[in-house]
Amino acid sequence: MIIRRILLLAFTLAATCGYAQMTIKGIPRVNPSKRADNARIQNTPLTLPFWDDFSTTNNIPSADFWVDSDDVWVNPGMGINPPSLNVATFDGLDVTGKPYSLDQLSDGLTDVLTSCEIDLSALQPSDIVYLSFFYQSRGNGEVPNDNDSLRVEFKDDAGNWIRAWSVTGQDVELDTFKLVALPITDLVYFHSGFQFRFQSFGRQSGPYDIWNIDYVYLNDNVTNFDFPDRALQTNLTSIFEEYQAIPIHHFTQNAGTIVKLPTATAYNLFDLLQPSNFTVIADITSTQTDQSTITETDTLAFEITSSFPDPQGTGIRQIDLNADQLLDPSKVQSDSIAVIDLKLFMNTDDNQPPDYQPEFAPLDFTINDTTYTRQVLHDYYAFDDGSAEFAAGLNFAGDFVAYEFPYFFSGPDTLVSVDMYFPNISGNVGGQSIELYVWQDLEGNPGSTLHSQFVTLQAPDSLNSFTTYELTIPVLVQDTFFVGWRQTNAGSLDIGLDKNNDSGERIFFNLDGTWQQNISVKGSLMLRPRFGKVDIVLGDLPLEESQVKIYPNPNRGEFRISEEISILRVYSMDGREIAYDLMEDSGQQHIIIPNPVPGMYLISYEKNGLLGQRKFIIRN
Repeated sequence: MIIRRILLLAFTLAATCGYAQMTIKGIPRVNPSKRADNARIQNTPLTLPFWDDFSTTNNIPSADFWVDSDDVWVNPGMGINPPSLNVATFDGLDVTGKPYSLDQLSDGLTDVLTSCEIDLSALQPSDIVYLSFFYQSRGNGEVPNDNDSLRVEFKDDAGNWIRAWSVTGQDVELDTFKLVALPITDLVYFHSGFQFRFQSFGRQSGPYDIWNIDYVYLNDNVTNFDFPDRALQTNLTSIFEEYQAIPIHHFTQNAGTIVKLPTATAYNLFDLLQPSNFTVIADITSTQTDQSTITETDTLAFEITSSFPDPQGTGIRQIDLNADQLLDPSKVQSDSIAVIDLKLFMNTDDNQPPDYQPEFAPLDFTINDTTYTRQVLHDYYAFDDGSAEFAAGLNFAGDFVAYEFPYFFSGPDTLVSVDMYFPNISGNVGGQSIELYVWQDLEGNPGSTLHSQFVTLQAPDSLNSFTTYELTIPVLVQDTFFVGWRQTNAGSLDIGLDKNNDSGERIFFNLDGTWQQNISVKGSLMLRPRFGKVDIVLGDLPLEESQVKIYPNPNRGEFRISEEISILRVYSMDGREIAYDLMEDSGQQHIIIPNPVPGMYLISYEKNGLLGQRKFIIRN
C-alpha cells in the first residue's frame, strides 16, 4: 500500500508539471431516463437455469437478471478475446461517470453486480448446483494492483452475504479470460431468495483497476462446463479503411481504394471441433434530394464454412470470420447521404442435437450469433462510432491536440466545419473557449497552419451529442490534414473518446513546442471534419505567408493578383462559390467576376504547393 501511494503521488506530480500525456476520465454511460427504465421490481424469484453472456445488452446490465447494478458497465471494447460479444466491466466509476472518491489515493469497494433473487428452495446440496463465469484482469483498461481484488459472495437464508471466492491482482494472468466454477453445497443457500454478487475492490477515483466478467451461468445437475456454444466475440470491422464514416463524394471518386473486406472473430466454448458457416449482408439505404430512399442489398459473404479447431488438441478457440466480397459501390445511389447496415450471422445450430443437451434447456445459445454494424456516407470523416465510453484530454493552457485525417480525394476539397463532443463532465464546458486549428502538417512550430479561430464551446444537449462549429472561412485541403485545438484555460478539458475503435496513433499533442505522437490512449476522439458549403463570416486568420496581394481592393469585380498562383475558388459572404473569368494581362493574372454584387468575398488559392486565402471587397 505504501508503494502504491508513492507511485500515485509521482503520477500526480508528473501530471501537474505538464509532462504527462493525455489522460482518460469517466463520463455518464446512459441518460438518466434509461437508467430509470432499467429498474426492476422483482415480484417472483427467477428459476434455474440462470445465464447471461451480456451479448444482448449495452451500457448497463439487464434488469431481467440483475438488481442495483447499473454502475457496472456492459460494453464490447474492454475485454480482450472474451467468450462472447460484450463484457461486464468493473472500475472506480459509477454509471454517471463520477469516481466513487475524489481522493486519488482512496482504495475500497468500487462496482457491484448483484443477481436477482433465484429460487433454490426445491433443491439440496446433492443436486450438483454450480455458479460458473469467466473473468479477466486489465483487458483494454488499467491493470489491477497486487492488493486489488474481485470477489464473489452468496446470500444465505438469514440474509447474510458470505464470501465464496476471491482473487487478487497478484494472482492473475493478465488479459486472459479464466473459467471459475463454484459449487453451492451449503444448505443455507437453498432458499427461495438466493442471490450472488460480484464485488471489485481497488482505486475509487477513476477508470482504474479493471476487471471484466463474462458468461455467467448458474444451474443444477452440472456435470461439465462444456457449453455447446459458438459465439461472436467482436463486431465487424469497418469497410472504409480506418473510418466509420466518409464523405460520399470522396467514396464515389475512390471507392476502389477505400472499400475493404470486413472481418470479425468468433469463439468456440465447446470442447470439440465445430464447423459452422457465416453470412455477411449489407443493406444500403440511399437518400435522394426529395428525401425518398432507395434500398439495395449486397452480399459480402454467403455461407462461408468456418471450422473451429478442436480445442482439446490445439488449445485454439478463436477464429477469424473474413468476408470474401467487397461492397459494390454502384449500389450506393445517392450523391448526398447513404447508410450501410452490415449484418453478420453464424449458422451454428447451437440449439440442435446432438450438441445441445437437455440440462441447458430452455437457454438459447444462438442469441450471440448475430451482430450489426452501421457505417455512413455523408459529408464528414469519422473514426468514432458515435458513442463515447470515456473522455480524454490535456490539462493546461497552451496545450495543443491534433488529430490526423488521411484524405481519400483527388484534388482539393473544402472543409467548412468541425463537429465535436465535449462531455460536460464538471459542468464547465459551456462558455469555455478554445482555439480551433486546421493544419496541413505538424512539421512547423506548432505546425503548418491552414486556419485558426477562437470558438466558444457549447454544453451538449445529451450524451453523445455533437456540436457543429463552423469555420469562419472555408479551408481548402488536398492531402492528409490535421484538425485540433489549443486549450486557452487551465484545468481539464476532455473530448469524447470512443474506446471501441482505435485510432490512437493518429492523435498528437504539443505541450512545449514539440509535437509528440500519443502512445497512452487507445480509442478515437469524437471529432469530425465536415466538407461542403455553409454560411461563413470572414475574419483575420493566419494564412499562407507570402506577399500575395489583390489590387485594387476594393474593386468593382475586376482585379489583378500580384504573384503567379493557381486560382482555385472564389466565395461570397454566404458561402456560395462564385464563377469568374481568368485572363492573362501583361504577365499578371486578371480576374473578372460577371455581374458583380457589392460585398465582401474570399479567394482561396494554391502557390508553390501551399494553400492560402485572401479577402477582397466589391463596391458599387
